[in-house]
Amino acid sequence: MSASSHSDHTTTVSNALEFLRVVGKLKEVKRTGWVRSGVKGAESVADHMFRMAMISFLVGPKEGLDKDKCIKMALVHDIGEAVIGDLVVVGEKDKQDKITKEEKQKLERKAVQEMCAKIPGVGEEILALWEEFEAVIG
Repeated sequence: MSASSHSDHTTTVSNALEFLRVVGKLKEVKRTGWVRSGVKGAESVADHMFRMAMISFLVGPKEGLDKDKCIKMALVHDIGEAVIGDLVVVGEKDKQDKITKEEKQKLERKAVQEMCAKIPGVGEEILALWEEFEAVIG
């Protein structure tokens, strides 16, 4: 392995580990709406994403869905919250953050783009899945 390719490999691995470190923060981010509603043992964003992925695993062509794509979307749809937190912009006014839905989307998009830029190849897939999800629910 040449010095250049060794350096590229090290950077790639380092960037992947940094991406995983940031995504790992989702285990610590509690779902804000649940916390503000006084739910004891509120689930984390990672808990929520895992449950959505498992629900997605149960569906398939019979339901007219692409199971693999649904699982991937479930795993990436909230990754930006690892950077910006779980901001609440819908529901009861007293439980919402003081930010518009558009401002939240802008912050989250920037966070996801920056995270994905560090992991070429798979980063583009993650960003495309995230953008598609946002286009439907945003």
